[in-house]
Parts: sequence; C-alpha cells; structure tokens
Amino acid sequence: MQQIHSLPRTPRRRPYATCLSAAVGAALILTHAAAMAQDEDDEDRPIDEVEVVATLLDNTIDEIAQGVTVLQGDDLERLMSNTIGEVLALTPGVTSSDFGAGASRPVIRGLGGARVRVQEDGISTLDVSTISVDHAVALEPLLMDRVEVLRGPATLAYGSGAVGGIVNTITMRLPDEVPEGLEGRFRLGGNTVANETSGALALRGGIGQIVLQVDASVRDQDDYDIPGFAITLDDFEEEQERGTVANSALESHAFGGGLSWIGERAYFGVNVSTFNTTYGVQTIEEEEGEEGEEGEEEEEEEGISIDLEQTRIDFKGEIEPADGFISKVELRGAYNDYDHVELEGDEIGTTFANEAFEGRVDIAHQPIGNWVGSFGVQLDLREFSAVGAEAFVPPVETTNVGVYLVEELDVNDWFFSIGGRFETQDQEPVAGGSVDDTAFSASVSAIRTIAEDHRIGLTLSRSQRLPSAEELFSDGPHLATSTFEIGDPDLDVETSNHVELSWRYGGERIGFAATAYLTDFEDFIFLRERGDTEDGLPVFVWTQADAEFVGFEAEFTATLAEFSQGGDFDLSLFADAVSGELSGGEDLPRISPARVGGRLEYHDRRLTTGLDIAHIFDQDNVAPFETQTDGYTMLNADVSLVLSEDGLVPVEVFVRATNLLDEEARRHTSFIKDLAPLPGRNYSIGLRGRF
Repeated sequence: MQQIHSLPRTPRRRPYATCLSAAVGAALILTHAAAMAQDEDDEDRPIDEVEVVATLLDNTIDEIAQGVTVLQGDDLERLMSNTIGEVLALTPGVTSSDFGAGASRPVIRGLGGARVRVQEDGISTLDVSTISVDHAVALEPLLMDRVEVLRGPATLAYGSGAVGGIVNTITMRLPDEVPEGLEGRFRLGGNTVANETSGALALRGGIGQIVLQVDASVRDQDDYDIPGFAITLDDFEEEQERGTVANSALESHAFGGGLSWIGERAYFGVNVSTFNTTYGVQTIEEEEGEEGEEGEEEEEEEGISIDLEQTRIDFKGEIEPADGFISKVELRGAYNDYDHVELEGDEIGTTFANEAFEGRVDIAHQPIGNWVGSFGVQLDLREFSAVGAEAFVPPVETTNVGVYLVEELDVNDWFFSIGGRFETQDQEPVAGGSVDDTAFSASVSAIRTIAEDHRIGLTLSRSQRLPSAEELFSDGPHLATSTFEIGDPDLDVETSNHVELSWRYGGERIGFAATAYLTDFEDFIFLRERGDTEDGLPVFVWTQADAEFVGFEAEFTATLAEFSQGGDFDLSLFADAVSGELSGGEDLPRISPARVGGRLEYHDRRLTTGLDIAHIFDQDNVAPFETQTDGYTMLNADVSLVLSEDGLVPVEVFVRATNLLDEEARRHTSFIKDLAPLPGRNYSIGLRGRF
C-alpha cells in the first residue's frame, strides 16, 4: 500500500465528454504493446525511499522529520473526488474546508486558508481560494499524477503561506526525461449521487530530445443527493426538498499542452493550460426567499453560482554543471491570468481577478565535507481586484521576495537539517496606505536511527507569517460566511514556535508512524465577532491573540497474509486529533474533531478490493457563537480489476461505494455545515489505465 501516513439545469449535449472519449479510444489503438508497462519506479519502492519533490533537496521520506504523506497510483485513484480538499479529507492530520461540491481546500492540523499552501508542480495555484472559503482551488484532481502532503511548517522552502503545511500536486505536464515511446493515462467514470460523468486523458511522447505533452479533463454533475434535509437551522421555516442539496451542481473542463527539450545535463520545458469551472454556492439567503406584501412568498430567485476561468503558463528548467561548486541550478515559474464572476441567477454580482507571477531559482552546491545544501530566491507578484456587491477586499498589488539557505548532514546514524529564510512583502491597496512587512523563519531537525528500520525525529522551528490582504484591508459584507468583515492594517507579523516528535518503523510486514506536535502562536490572526451588525450582518474584525495547537497522528500497516498466487491481505489503521485554543482558554472555531479509521485490502497482480471505515467523533469544543457538530461513521468499499494484460493497454475497471451507511454527515470545519451535509450513499464506476 502506497499511502502512509443549483445551477439552472437544462438537457444538453456534452461535447467535451464525447471528444475526450474519442481521444481515449484513439490512444488505446495507437499505443504499442511495448509501452504497456507502467512507470513503477516509485510505486514498487519502499515508502521510506520515495522521494518527496516538494522538499528543497528531493529528500526521501526517511530524511524528513515532520509528518509526510505521499499518494499515488491505486491509492490516489481510489480517493479521487471533485476537489483537492475532498481527495485528502481522510488523510491523517488533514481534513477539508468543504464549501459544497465545487470549493474545498485542505485543512492541516487545524490550520487552513492562507496558512496552507496548495501547489501544482512546485508553484502555487495562483488563485484566490485563500481569500474566501467559497472560492475554488484552480486545479483538476483528475489530472494529478501524485500528491505530497507535508504537515507542519514548510516556510523555508515556500514562505509564510506554508506555516501550516503544504500540498504539492504533481502532473505529467513538465517532464525531465524523454519517455520510451508513447506513455500516458486515462480515466472515464460516473457516479449515482450526482449523476456525474467525468473523464481525463494525459499523453506524452518523445521525438529525439523533444517531449510533447497534452492533457484534457471534463466533469459534469447535477445537485448531489443526501439522506435527509439539507438545512438544520432552528429559525429556518420554509419547506425544504428532502434528499438533495439544491444549487450544488458542478461542471468543469481543463486542457493543457507543452513541450520540453531534454539535454544530457540540462532540460527546459513550458506548458500552457486552462481550467474552467462553474459551480453552485450554498447560502442561507438563497434558501429562505422573501415574502410579498400580502405575506405570500415570492417566486424563489435563482441561486448563486461561481464561474471561474484560469489560463496559466508554467516553465521549468535545470542545469547540472560538469564541475565547480554548483551541482545543480533549477528554475521554476508560472504566470497566471485568473478571474471568476459570482452570479446571482444570470446577473453578475462580483468579479474577482488575479494576475500573478511566481518564480524561483534553487541552487544546490557540491558537498562541503559531509554537508550538502541549497540556497535560492523566490519572487511573487500579484495584482488582485474585486468589483461588485461582495468586494469586501479592495484591489491590492503585492510584491514578495524571499531568500533561503538549507544545509543537511548525514553522518553515522544521524541525519540533520538546518536552515533559514528571510522575506519581505509590500502590499499596496489602490486607495493608498501600503503595508510593508518582513519575516524570518528558521528550522532545525534531527533524525536518529535507533535500531534496524526504527527512526525517531525531532523538529524545532520558528516561523513567521505575513498578514494577508483580506486580514489587513477587508471592509464589507462577506456573503459566503454571512459576516461583515473589517481588516486591520496595523496587524503584526504572526509568529509560531513549533516542536514535533516522530517515530517511524518500516519492516517487511509491519510498519507504523506516530507524530506528536505543539505549535505556540504569538499574535495569531483570527476573526472575532464585535457584537454589532452592519448591513444586517454580524460584524467580525480581524484581530490577534496568542494561541496554541496541540495534536498527534498515528498510522499502522501490516501484511496479514501472503498467498502463493502472489496476493497479499493487508490492514492499515490511523488516528488523529488536534485542539486549538487562545491563550485565555477560548476554543478556536472549526477545529477538526478526533478521528479513527482503517482499511482491509486484498490485492494481487490484477485484483484489488478493500473496505474502509472511519469514525469522526463529536466536536463539542467550540468557539463562541459556533454550534457543536455530531459525529458520524463513513463506510466505503471498492474493487478494481485489470481486464487484460495482453492487449494494447492494461484496462482496469473499478467500482467504488462511499457512505454505504447513508449517514447524515456534517463536517465541523465547514462554514456551511448547517446548510449542506456531505453526499449520501454513492456508487461510482469507470475505466482507467496507464501505459
């Protein structure tokens, strides 16, 4: 096992799905049998030896002291969902912000939003998903080849936006080697809970030293089903439609294409991609309706939806000098043109735009004694604007520059890592009153091999986060959270002191990983209710106070039986918990409750089948004005079968059932948990393959 650790709907044709199906069929016919073998470099290696490219020196998992999870292959396919947040929602230490079917960001150890960085191929997604929970992350999970999750501060590599952790998604778009023949993967599927149809295709092939790459995806689904009523609020008096979450439909499509030149000691690649999605947003205003002069309810208005478009240009290059002090120079960057409109029926309410560039140069040096390391510089430029009824953040231009140094020492049974990062940020609202800040972060970690296959790790870090634009300059109604937000341009830099202790064991048939951590925040930035109203909404102000987060994650894997025909019967278990409190003892809002779960799986060369169960406990440690959330149990099952290994491509059929108990499940980390529970019982079926 690789894992460790309503829009108006009218009948319509689906040309994207038709074209994609045809493309998949063409790929099956054109692919030569010799290209049938999968790329098993990482999937067949022990998990501790898998490289994590999100780290500055591409460390293996056993060289990382903090909590880390790598998802790829069958494990990633099994968890595939609409959003990156839902893909990772039951990963140890990770849950989802869950704002309906279209918008969901990862929440790591109780921290989310601007404290968790989501990347595509090493560069930020460059969207506006950190500004509001109803804004989607601009990436399509169907095109992900691998996901890396680093739990805990990753500020040395990526700056203050990674103080809570990092999610690095990896695609096939920027290859660094020439493939042998044509290689790629495809997926076609659908489900019952939302009548979804979806598909994805990614292909790349080499011509001499040139690699060409194309990919496409499409997803279309209706409002999703639930076991009961959507809204639980006591003062909601209107009748609801039982069994569905209104205005939760979603459609999206993505395309990408690029080329790379691969030399003996250098390569360079560029890719152009687009991502478009339209999805409904749940708000209490749209459900309650209004009454006419004679007390009769007026005809309900069409729901609120978001129409998002992004065009992105990525580039990546590397040079390995033949001699000298520098061993490798890597260049990565992306330019992004992003906008989305928030629609009230067919009327445009607010338009968000984000033109951004992020680039970095990472330089690795030759060993100095037993020390190896890297240093580099990162540049972020952003022009953000919001115009319309929900423009609660003014237009802001942001410039951020960071420099870092990281050194590592591997000697005897010890592995040490030490480093620091300095960054400066200038935020200039169009209306004036710029804010300049600087931040410094430092970290040291040590891993000790105490016995064969046993490693203990200790991480100490002091990380600083620069306030975001919404925290500094907000001043207006934020309908997604039903609040009137007011920022504070005098906010100080947020500082966290983090200690983390880990113990890992990886034997032939048994493995486990346990992590405990404490993060003490100085000047933690959060929203606090002021006690009055503005425009009929409660006023919340961005403020600061000291806070503390304490938690743990534990995982256990075991091969229970090995069969003579080559099959294995495996068991995996996990548990996690986190608490977040202000210095005065007040609980922070939307902290994930404790969870336990496990999976039983049989797999051989062609068949994989498994049963998952996870119990999420009640959450009654709540902030003022926050409601408690009942616990629930998720029971899932899946089976996949390789239909043939002798054809052009090994085609695999999969069936997956989720929420088999048809639980009314509400995620405590969600702003809309009282408006929209998680989907009910669902059956998914499809075909997939890799060649």
